[in-house]
Amino acid sequence: MSQNEESLGEHADANPGFFEKPRNINAIIVGLVVLCVLLALADLFYTNPHPHFAIETSFAFQAWFGFVAFASVVFLGRLLRVFVMRSEDYYEQSIDEAVQGSKSPETNKKNRKKAKKGKRR
Repeated sequence: MSQNEESLGEHADANPGFFEKPRNINAIIVGLVVLCVLLALADLFYTNPHPHFAIETSFAFQAWFGFVAFASVVFLGRLLRVFVMRSEDYYEQSIDEAVQGSKSPETNKKNRKKAKKGKRR
């Protein structure tokens, strides 16, 4: 039994949907690539009547500029992740600190309940 069938559980016998069939996925990808190439080639027959910058008149400017912008955003997001990412046990540390900060067992239980209640929100 494959991992995919195990994750489906009792629905492994059901017919896969349109987007779950590898043949359809490949057809969609090929279709999108063909569409992108055709749209880029259509740029040969169209000139921007009011370019703001000289570079806007280059071949398939919108296509490659969009790709560069998208890739830049993705890589900048990965860089930003370094600065804003928290450790996996970030919230568990605050619960443990709240529990360890108290001295009596009763206060310990209250702090733990408060910390868990805050974690659910």
